[in-house]
Amino acid sequence: MASILAAILPELVSRLGEVPASYPLPAEQARLRLFEAVGELIAWSALDRPVLLVLDDLHLADAASMALLAYLGRRLPEQPAFVLGTRRGAPASARLDATVEGLDRRGIMAPELVLAPLPAGAVHAIVAGAAPTLDADELTRLQYRYLDLRRPEMARVLRLRARLNAIIRGYLDERGFVEVNDRQGNPRKFPLLTLSVGVATTKNRHFSHYGEAVAIATEMKQVAKARQGSGFAIDRRSG
Repeated sequence: MASILAAILPELVSRLGEVPASYPLPAEQARLRLFEAVGELIAWSALDRPVLLVLDDLHLADAASMALLAYLGRRLPEQPAFVLGTRRGAPASARLDATVEGLDRRGIMAPELVLAPLPAGAVHAIVAGAAPTLDADELTRLQYRYLDLRRPEMARVLRLRARLNAIIRGYLDERGFVEVNDRQGNPRKFPLLTLSVGVATTKNRHFSHYGEAVAIATEMKQVAKARQGSGFAIDRRSG
C-alpha cells in the first residue's frame, strides 16, 4: 500500500526509502484503491492505540474528499478511531451536508459542537504569539484591518488592484466569459451557455441513502465540468 499512499503522502518516501511503483489502473479503480489504502493505514495505526483523525475546513472539501469521508464512515466503526471535522457555516456545502447526514443515519456521528468566534483579545494574543517580533502598533493595525484600509498607501494599492481587475474582466467579457461564484463562494469564469450534468444511477449499484447518490452525482458533474463546452458524465461503476 505504500506506493499508493505515496501519491498523497510523499513524506513516506523519505521515511521508507524508495517504494515499488504501483501498476496503473483506470481512474475509478485507482480512486477505490487509494480509499482502501487510507483505510488500511488508519487500521494499522489503531492496532495498539486509538487514533484521532482531524479534518479541517470540510466546507471547502471537493467531491473526492467527501467520497473518501463517506468510505471511511463505513469502515471506521470497526476501528478504535475518531474523526474530528471542522467547518464554517458559510459558504454552504450541500455535498458536505449530504455526507454528514448519511454518516448520522448510520449512527456513527457524535454531537455537533457550535463554536462562537474568538473575542478580540484572544485574536490579539494569537497574533502576538505567532509573531512576537511585531510591535504594538503593528498588532493593532492587523486587529483593526478595516481602519488600516483608510491609509493613503493602502488606498493606492486598492485602486491599482481595481484597475487591474477591470482590465482582466474587460478582456474576458470581450471573449464571451461570465464570472460567477461557485458553491464555495469563490469567483470563477465560465463560457456562456454551457451546461454540465452529473448522473448517478442504480443500474450497477445500490444506495442505502440518498446522500450517497448526491455525492456520486456531484462527482460526475465535476467530471463533466472539466470538459470543454456542455456535456454530461454518467457513473457506470458497480459496488
